[in-house]
Amino acid sequence: MSYMMMLVLSDPNDVDQVLDAWQETGVRNITFIESTCSQEGVCRPRPHIPIRFAFENLGVSTERCSSTFFAIAQDEAMVQACIAGVEAVVGDLDESGTVVAAWPLPITKGVPGLQSGASV
Repeated sequence: MSYMMMLVLSDPNDVDQVLDAWQETGVRNITFIESTCSQEGVCRPRPHIPIRFAFENLGVSTERCSSTFFAIAQDEAMVQACIAGVEAVVGDLDESGTVVAAWPLPITKGVPGLQSGASV
């Protein structure tokens, strides 16, 4: 069965190393976005300029201080290999502030390497 993986990487400076680690396991089509964390004390406030954009949130702003990855793994062994790759970069996930989650995908379509309409 294939799995959706989500990684919230607490240090954006580790993005390239984690991308390389995931690609070495065979994961393709990794999507990642810059994200804003909500961990107290991790993000630094940045100056707010309310006239800059009319649609800008008028609340307290923070810098983007994390990156969130999404990818589909072919099986649980690939998920475990990706977790090991992340830990090789950031250290023990239980102590790093980085989070990995994976959940089964009973149906996948359009994913190279997986059977159309069903998981492997």
